[in-house]
Amino acid sequence: MDLQVDLLAGFLFIGWPVYQLLAISSEWTADDEHFYQYLASHSKLFPTGWWRILFPLMWTILWPLNGVGSYLFWHAYAAGDDTVYLVGSIFYMVFFIVSCAWMRIFFKMRALRFAFVVTFIFVWGGALGYCVCAYLYPQIFAAVAATVLVVWTTYATLLTFVAAYFVPPHKKHEEESRRHERSTVEEVADWDVGIDKRVVLAASMTPTASQPQKAFGVVGSSVQQRSSHVGLSGKELILPPPRNQ
Repeated sequence: MDLQVDLLAGFLFIGWPVYQLLAISSEWTADDEHFYQYLASHSKLFPTGWWRILFPLMWTILWPLNGVGSYLFWHAYAAGDDTVYLVGSIFYMVFFIVSCAWMRIFFKMRALRFAFVVTFIFVWGGALGYCVCAYLYPQIFAAVAATVLVVWTTYATLLTFVAAYFVPPHKKHEEESRRHERSTVEEVADWDVGIDKRVVLAASMTPTASQPQKAFGVVGSSVQQRSSHVGLSGKELILPPPRNQ
């Protein structure tokens, strides 16, 4: 077999998964972390704490490992062996390509139900087809790696199903949170305005040194007090005269 073709196949099945793994891990943002924490708060199936290491650990192991297995499949087919090896390689490539797109669909677009359909048909289905081919024409290395891959993608498919059908939509939750924050801010603002009004009213009713307070809160000895800013239908409000002291 031509060396250049063999090197290209080696990069396609082994090098490309490693490159994509690094690229996808670098795209993880604080917004994605917030979304994951939201999912974990609604279902205990999502690992938290130290168990979070399962995700990067398993994908770091499984992608390169099964990349080697699929390369062995392709190499066996190129050497003239059965077509099943080629089918197994195709199943793996379908699984791998859709897995790369899955993170964008799930975390960036947040199309959870579409992500579940894609995961069930292409990710889990591709991994299962690749595993079956590994057992039909025994390729021990690929069979062991594919078995672990099927177990892991089954768990990933379950998580996607729970997120799609049992967790309230995250956008709705964000809108409710923002609405609650706005109402809280408005209540605080109204409360502050009320305090300001009460302070101003209290200050206006406090007698000064030039206006000594008499009994019953009547200021001075004037018989009538007029208020230029209080009135009904444009008429001035005339207060009754104070009682005799």
